[in-house]
Amino acid sequence: MASVQSSVHSHEDDLELYVRGRLEPERISAVESHLWECQACRERLSQCIGLKRIFQNARDMKSEEKYEPSERRSITADVAIFQELHPFSLARWRAKILDASTHGLGILAPKSVLPGTIVQIRIEDTVEIGDVQHCSPWGDKGFQISLRLHP
Repeated sequence: MASVQSSVHSHEDDLELYVRGRLEPERISAVESHLWECQACRERLSQCIGLKRIFQNARDMKSEEKYEPSERRSITADVAIFQELHPFSLARWRAKILDASTHGLGILAPKSVLPGTIVQIRIEDTVEIGDVQHCSPWGDKGFQISLRLHP
């Protein structure tokens, strides 16, 4: 028998606020619990972040091509928190920002993330959405991840 929580889906406005990092703190746990259990709401979450366009771009990229940033990036020393939104994960990871530009971000993270993964990045009070363009080991310090940020 399905739980009562599973039968009540997350409202689209709540999903949009969650993606943008603007959902009220007292509601985050309920939305995350429901997303963990409900495939339909995870699909609606994906729609909130425009995955159809992103997946097409990811399919068009050739994995054997060497990744190079499209613009010069400035070096920073900020720390960020990232969470995988698609595929969805409740885990949040601390990452060091290596460089940043208008449309991209380079981070050093403790785990590998597959290219094409959609992530939410929190930098102080700012929340950004991006997709992983490239991920490679960086010695014993973690993984260097290049992100393309979404407007």
